[in-house]
Formats: sequence, structure tokens, C-alpha cells
Amino acid sequence: MVILALGASLVAIAVGAAQEPVSVPILLGAVVGVALSVCLWWLHFDDTSIAVEHRVRLSGTGSVTARSAGAISR
Repeated sequence: MVILALGASLVAIAVGAAQEPVSVPILLGAVVGVALSVCLWWLHFDDTSIAVEHRVRLSGTGSVTARSAGAISR
């Protein structure tokens, strides 16, 4: 769900910026919006990768399935 919300925010930025003439404030707002979306994406998926890595180490097998990593709800 998070990736869908972040993708929708990028589309909203593009649609909003397309209706205005190109100017410095529009470009600055678009860059800040995209940067914020990237930061939120990074925060979400960086935390997930740490949890998956932890589960792989705990499993002792060196591999992990999506279900055992918690990516798929039980």
C-alpha cells in the first residue's frame, strides 16, 4: 500500500505542475515533493530490509521465503 500511495503522490505532483507555467517556485515545489516521496519510500523499505535480514540470520539457513520474512500475512 505504501508504494501505491507514494506513486500517487508523484502523479499528483506532475498533474499539479503541468497546469502551471514553468517557474522557479513550481520547480522548487516539485523537487521538494519528489524528494519527500523518495525519503518516505527510503524510510519504509530500509526498515523492511533490516527486518528481513534479521530473519534470514535467525533462520540459520541463509535463505528465507516471503512468508517467513513477514512479507506475506499469515
